[in-house]
Amino acid sequence: MMATPAYAPAHHHAPTPTALPQHPPTSVEKSKVGRKRHNIWEYFQEDSSTNPKRTRCKCIYCGHSFFSDCARMKKHIIGCTNCPEAIRNEVHDEFLQADSADANGRFKRSMAMADLPSVATYDASAQVPYAAPKGDVSAQPPNKKLKATTPPPLQKTMAEAVWDCFLHIVNDPTTEDRLGIQGVKKMVSIFKQDVHRESLRALLLLACSHPDKLPSISTNRPHGAKFIDAYMRQLQFGLFDVLPGPQETV
Repeated sequence: MMATPAYAPAHHHAPTPTALPQHPPTSVEKSKVGRKRHNIWEYFQEDSSTNPKRTRCKCIYCGHSFFSDCARMKKHIIGCTNCPEAIRNEVHDEFLQADSADANGRFKRSMAMADLPSVATYDASAQVPYAAPKGDVSAQPPNKKLKATTPPPLQKTMAEAVWDCFLHIVNDPTTEDRLGIQGVKKMVSIFKQDVHRESLRALLLLACSHPDKLPSISTNRPHGAKFIDAYMRQLQFGLFDVLPGPQETV
């Protein structure tokens, strides 16, 4: 009797599982990783049915739905008439009056942007001041200066402003009509002397609309006729008789 040959049992290997392709996370999923959800979400339900790539929120009190944005969500709760007044006040106190160092400062920045003037009022060439990174004591700000949108007004000394206004009066045709050409020359020769510069300043300021301010041809112009009247009175009083040489008459 022949012995039945023994056969080794067949070894069955389990099929190697095929690795499934990994899809990159969406922008919404990326934004949720490692980020704590804002407290304002306790008054809303998440709704991703309309647009999976952009989360919508739905108010639990009135059912209003819109794309989730912390600033808009807070504004909605504060103005929602179906929301209890205590919660509305709490949101107002917590989020609108929060300290600027709050970790949820993005809302405060967005609210502040709403109060800024339009972009057209800003100079596009102005540079933002440099802020060194925290802890980097070696960092130096770049050597850049802010560009002024308008040139600063020309600053003049009192003596310069007085002399400019005096020359304006001298060149006024009505001055020559009153004093004559020789009288104008005499007045100029008097006030060209340092000894009479203070008298010129006093008479000129008295002829200005604002004697306590710097005289100016454009903003605080002295009245020519008033100045000539005061000058002629002082001339009659002998204030300028110290001048050498023969005295001229006006």
